Amino acid sequence: GGGGGGGGKSRNRRRPKKNNDQQGTQEAASNNINDKTKKSTTKPNENPSKQVSGESITSSANPNPRRRRQKNNKKKKDGVNTDKAVETAKSDAPKEQENPTEEEIRLAEEKKANEARIEAERKAQEEARKKEEERKQKIKVLEDEIRSKISNLGSIVDITNQHCFARKQLTKETLVQTRKDFQDSKKKLKSDLKKCTAFCKKIKSSPKFESQTVASLLKDVKSLNLTRYIEEIANAFVECKMKVVDVPGAVEVCVELHKRYEDFMPTMLPRIMGNFSGKSGSTSTSTPDDAKQKRIYLRFLIELFVVGVLSEVKSIMKIVVDASGANNADGDNYHVVDANMVVSFGKAAGHEIIGVIPKSVAQDIEFLNTEISKDLVTLDEIKDDADVKSESASNGDADESGANNQAESTEMVIVAEPVENTPDKEDQVRASPLLLTEASDMLRKVESA
Repeated sequence: GGGGGGGGKSRNRRRPKKNNDQQGTQEAASNNINDKTKKSTTKPNENPSKQVSGESITSSANPNPRRRRQKNNKKKKDGVNTDKAVETAKSDAPKEQENPTEEEIRLAEEKKANEARIEAERKAQEEARKKEEERKQKIKVLEDEIRSKISNLGSIVDITNQHCFARKQLTKETLVQTRKDFQDSKKKLKSDLKKCTAFCKKIKSSPKFESQTVASLLKDVKSLNLTRYIEEIANAFVECKMKVVDVPGAVEVCVELHKRYEDFMPTMLPRIMGNFSGKSGSTSTSTPDDAKQKRIYLRFLIELFVVGVLSEVKSIMKIVVDASGANNADGDNYHVVDANMVVSFGKAAGHEIIGVIPKSVAQDIEFLNTEISKDLVTLDEIKDDADVKSESASNGDADESGANNQAESTEMVIVAEPVENTPDKEDQVRASPLLLTEASDMLRKVESA
């Protein structure tokens, strides 16, 4: 029993070894299969633990070649069919265009005609816009010129009115009263030597009789008693070498001195006339600067006359007669000694002394009259056309309905007439009515002045 038991135990012990050997061989075989599948499917850098089983890998890595060939053949067949469909569509398209229907032809012609009409309208609008811009530019230039003419005439009217006002202030009665009042208040004025001498030097050394200089001189005339310095003042005006632009300011100072000192002009006039003692324009005793100063002093005397400081024009006319050579005339023939002096007299005297309007002023007046008459002629033409058409309508059929129809048509024509655009009217350029009214008012002022 013991031996059997021992034998039985030894057999039992050997059996597990046999089972272990079989198990080991099976594991080794499976490991060999796994190693082969790994070598054929995995990359060198990949982790083998992430791979799936060998059967699934072999099935995905080695698909059925027959199935693959079938799929490729199907794709090629589909592609060939698609290309054939595109080619047939392209081949059919020109055939349809080569034979358009009448409706398509009509629509195409209408489209072309519409495009041509739109282009023509665009060109017409562009041309109309350019013409309108040119017309506005011409109107602007015309109105600027009219404003310039109005300004020039306005300055002449203002100067003429100032001269007229100054003459009213220097009448004999007014001068008598003004000088009497000055004599009464003369004791209150300053008469020290220093300030009166400074006043004379200021006149003599003044480079220009500007507004500030004139204001300072007028202030001194009103605050100083210059009775003892009239001769020095007269000499200062003769020696100050005035320019043409200085004449108005110098005249303004002389007016205030003439109002207060009765002997001022009788003292200064002979000294000014002394500059014209020689023959005017003679080159032997005078230089170009001297001739220029003579013309300036002639203008100075003319300004003194038009404001009323000089009561007589004899001294001025003597200078002009000498310059014209009328004293040395041999019958109707005479030689002009100084033509520049005569021209200077004509410019300065103008309409206030000799009644001659300067050429530039006459041109400005004519220009404004022409522009105003254009507008008036246009209004008269419209009224005349309306009257003619209304008369022709009234002489028509005596029937009441016919007469009413004619009256209505006549009224419509009259209303439409001013806005009718003919080629001649479109090219005409006119200023605004407001500006033309201003020009008309200025012409009336010029006429009254």
